[in-house]
Amino acid sequence: MTFDRLLLAVDGSSHSRRAVPIAIELATPFHGEVFVLHAAERIRGQAGVTTSPEAEQLVTSVVEQLHKAGVTARGEVHHVPMGHAAADIVDTAKAQGSGVIVMGSRGLSDLAGMLLGSVAHKVMHLAHAPVLIVR
Repeated sequence: MTFDRLLLAVDGSSHSRRAVPIAIELATPFHGEVFVLHAAERIRGQAGVTTSPEAEQLVTSVVEQLHKAGVTARGEVHHVPMGHAAADIVDTAKAQGSGVIVMGSRGLSDLAGMLLGSVAHKVMHLAHAPVLIVR
């Protein structure tokens, strides 16, 4: 496992905010680069989707927090069809060459995660790299 390239998936929740210092802790000793991703789900067929200011601000603020900690970081907001956030996170991590995916979780049980379709649960099952879930 390598920590020189990490993907940090954020959604603005308190759980994803707790994942930021963990990404810093992992990246710092390896002079790693963190790619911050917010996968904004939209209803299929929804035309003319533009990036919301809140989503852009979320990614920008996390990137700034990483920069202040001395970590190289950049980020993007991706608009994906409803139910495809996990696949986008995994695909982006692979495309970025990320050795680990860091993300928050609401702490649902495995059963609740399966029934509700937890993004973290799906990422764990789809990922090519280790996934660190922060609660």
